[in-house]
Amino acid sequence: MADSPSYAGLYINLDRSIERRRAIESQLRRFNLFNRYARFAAIEPKDVPASAHVLPGESACFHSHYQALKTGGTNGAAVHIMEDDVLLSAYLDHAARTLIESDLFGFDIVFTDTFVHTEVMQLAFYKQAFDHALAGGKKAMKYTVLDLGQRQMACMSSYFVAPRSIAKVLKIYEDELALGPRMPVDFCIRLAAQEDRLKIGCWFPFVTSIMLEQVTASTIAGRENQQSNPSVMLPALLRYSFFADRDLAGYAKGFLDAMIGNRSAKTVDAHRDLILDLLEFIVSGRYQNF
Repeated sequence: MADSPSYAGLYINLDRSIERRRAIESQLRRFNLFNRYARFAAIEPKDVPASAHVLPGESACFHSHYQALKTGGTNGAAVHIMEDDVLLSAYLDHAARTLIESDLFGFDIVFTDTFVHTEVMQLAFYKQAFDHALAGGKKAMKYTVLDLGQRQMACMSSYFVAPRSIAKVLKIYEDELALGPRMPVDFCIRLAAQEDRLKIGCWFPFVTSIMLEQVTASTIAGRENQQSNPSVMLPALLRYSFFADRDLAGYAKGFLDAMIGNRSAKTVDAHRDLILDLLEFIVSGRYQNF
């Protein structure tokens, strides 16, 4: 692309995940980003040392993110790393340009979306921030970078690493990998942020999300129980609801209906309805701390 910001873009994809590769490459072409990104062949569990603390697939995922950053960070530019189940939007290019030109606003890592916790006060915070950002409509969207340092950040589907921070992040990865790793890669980043070893943020509203059809199709062996657990879809739908290019009435509705089931069979429960009304009051923004 003409006048593109300087960064190395990579997407992590297993050789055996052919459909995921096709899906992400189709999105990159759609948004005229294909020439900016290179495929990084994800590391298989059999190719990394076993860890007593995490699943083999989680260890391989950790090694993949480490090696991808190591590969992308060789030319001194920022690095944008994505996993192959990411859902892109037309707003990603604007976020990339703004972040790179401003050196990521003083953060070491800026995610383009993140896990949204079901805790009601966090939901109220995100809801009010989203409504404020879109108050003038999509064409006048007001972006910000939220500080994730003390939030329950999770997921590594899409993030930028500042040029000045690549060596720091690699060192954090190396130290943890030498110990096992003892935790998945996203927990490692979260712990480093909570201990003030990293400063992490998230572009908001989210300019990426996760493909909802991939939520129950994890490529990590040991997570097969997700396929039969409808609750796994809940945080994914929450996350998608704050996506700049969301389609709640179309794309998201089928997944919501499948998760909730038959609404007409809902029993009368005055207590439940009271709780729902109170939650609605909080999320509406009318609740004030006292």
